[in-house]
Amino acid sequence: MPDTIVIKKIINHILARDIKVGWILKINDIFEKLKLGNPLDCKSLSGNEFKSVICSCLTRELKKEWNDSMNGSSKLRDLASLMDSEELSYSTEIRNREVRSLIAKLRGGTARLRIEEGRWLQIEREDRICQNCNLIEVEDCAHFIFRCGKPILRNVRASLLEELKEVDNSFDSKMHEEKLLVV
Repeated sequence: MPDTIVIKKIINHILARDIKVGWILKINDIFEKLKLGNPLDCKSLSGNEFKSVICSCLTRELKKEWNDSMNGSSKLRDLASLMDSEELSYSTEIRNREVRSLIAKLRGGTARLRIEEGRWLQIEREDRICQNCNLIEVEDCAHFIFRCGKPILRNVRASLLEELKEVDNSFDSKMHEEKLLVV
């Protein structure tokens, strides 16, 4: 906004003289919460630069609040680790509807795995053993995707892994933990 516009002159006047107008106080509170400093420091930014700064600060603060609320919660432990990753957006590229649905369930903690069912039934984590194979492992996302020996899972796993390889060319070369971030 050019400095000649009357509203900008008024805002600059109010801010420069530290006049305590209600909406100015709210702007100052917002800037303080987002750790942006003094609103006067942003007056040299263009509209797009200002929007970018605000969006990145809001995203940072929302992620921090979300991670704080997930601290100690088993429900979304896998999803919480994804929030620091940039891998969330690729799922729109997966053509197979069933695979996309499975990924959404795995991410959201609603897949019918013993790790989740055991949580619902208040079974200790180490006792949430897969009942579909003989590996005697906790049935979590990693077990389900990479190791479970249940015959019917072989086809689902093959489809899932094929889709993931198409989306991420380096998928095969990643460690299991990194592959889970992609899923």
